[in-house]
Amino acid sequence: LEKRRLDWEGPSRPGKTMMDPIHLGLRIDGEPAEIIIPGHHVQIMGMPGSGKSFGAGWNILSEAMTRTSRAGRTEIWAVDVTKDNQTFGDMEPALDRVAYDRKSAETLIREIIADVPKRTKLLSEEGFKAWDPKSSKVRFRLVFLEEAPDIYDLMEAPDGADMSREEITRLFQVARSAGISIVS
Repeated sequence: LEKRRLDWEGPSRPGKTMMDPIHLGLRIDGEPAEIIIPGHHVQIMGMPGSGKSFGAGWNILSEAMTRTSRAGRTEIWAVDVTKDNQTFGDMEPALDRVAYDRKSAETLIREIIADVPKRTKLLSEEGFKAWDPKSSKVRFRLVFLEEAPDIYDLMEAPDGADMSREEITRLFQVARSAGISIVS
């Protein structure tokens, strides 16, 4: 297989909403590889050193940073308890929230869970059963969990962790209808 460099042309749909596809790259047949994130959670998997954080991760984050809805631009919250600011440091000015240690990660995750009923109530008041880019009250929120297994392990560590796996599972269960998608 011949290796060749493909230059990144920048965000694919600046000013559009998160309901418009995100261009991730090209499939092996040269066709665009695209996804729509709202209403879904995304798991990025691959071999160590394969470029998950800076390939897929930065691509998704840069797309999200340029997307808007009637309620405003996409909110981006990020957690990395393993590599501190190595992945998110350069983009911190564009992030709404970032957590690099267990305590701040627990706080952030608990805030997301607590936000769900508030967000779904606002969406209901607007006549929506789930997040919609037409909402004027609720911005789409993308939560990026870098090195997610380390987050789960750290929060279940026997040295006094305050958050359980059940709480993290609950986050994944309730977030989508409130306009919150998680990339891990």
